[in-house]
Amino acid sequence: MAGVVETVERMATALLVVPVAVAGAHLLVGGQTSAGAALLAIAALMVGISEYVKRPSDVPASAAQRVVGWVAKPPDEDE
Repeated sequence: MAGVVETVERMATALLVVPVAVAGAHLLVGGQTSAGAALLAIAALMVGISEYVKRPSDVPASAAQRVVGWVAKPPDEDE
């Protein structure tokens, strides 16, 4: 289930980022290097934020995974 949610989140991010990146590339090719580079940097920042910044909805799942990993440790290979 988490795979589907992550896919939808990435599609939404792409839907928002692609127009900004295309506009930046168009301006860059058109000779307006500072505006084009700024838009491309903003697009990259949008992708980075969506991938690496935790959302408030991600915190309970992350905490639950830590607790499960702490309580139910995998068996040792010696046993």
